[in-house]
Amino acid sequence: MYEKANAGKVILAGAAGAATSTLAQAGLSLPALPAMSKMSNLSLASDSVEIKNALDKALEISGMKDKGVKIIDYADTVTADSKVYGFWNKLKKAFMYQFNPLDAAKKGKNAFFLAEHKLIGHNQIHINTKKLGTADFHEIGHSINYNTSKFWKLMQKARSPLMVIPALLTGIALCKRKKIEGEKPKGFFDKVTTFIKNNVGVLSAGAMLPVLAEELKATSRGNKLAKQLLSPESYKKVVKSNRWGATTYALAVVGAGFAAHFANKVRDKIAAPKEIK
Repeated sequence: MYEKANAGKVILAGAAGAATSTLAQAGLSLPALPAMSKMSNLSLASDSVEIKNALDKALEISGMKDKGVKIIDYADTVTADSKVYGFWNKLKKAFMYQFNPLDAAKKGKNAFFLAEHKLIGHNQIHINTKKLGTADFHEIGHSINYNTSKFWKLMQKARSPLMVIPALLTGIALCKRKKIEGEKPKGFFDKVTTFIKNNVGVLSAGAMLPVLAEELKATSRGNKLAKQLLSPESYKKVVKSNRWGATTYALAVVGAGFAAHFANKVRDKIAAPKEIK
């Protein structure tokens, strides 16, 4: 015989699980800060004029110029970002940039390819070539993915929904009671939600894999262009920069899986059914 947890304990368990997920994701994303710093240092140590000229040629030889892709460069139009001191302040700043990618691109903290946007435009690469120029070949790779492949275009469009899935899966796991020993799921809905709960870590990480795959494809295409157009020294810096960028997305995949797994474990630790002796 087993006794189910009361409502108060279930609510507490769900809240604790959600907090665990948030903390785990934040902790596992911390290595992204030094990775972005490495990318920035590589760009600052590169010949920005050589890179800028090569980027214009890359648009031509890749066919992206004919597709209407444009590079929006903020190198000479934006003042320097204010210096941030302290670990937590840097983390807060990086978190804020996630919600304002345009500001991040202007200040050389990020770069992105904008496929479609009603207000800003479409087929645009936003970057600061002086502060993060080595990342732009990767962004041209994104534009090639979007404009030349139906499959990779679909992967780009699926990016936002896919990044929400781990949170949805974690929510299901936190709302689902752990089965007692020997208890079998009943009905389709119970079977599906039980499967999700039992495998939430793997499923959450798996949902992010298409995002990582599209990023790696963009890097591959960007690196090929950089090799054709840059000096060997500058090409090496672009490759290193893109490796650090890929690292941040790999960490996001791992982070999504571990965060969901540990959140589920914490929930069950607090509100698991107890055997009545």
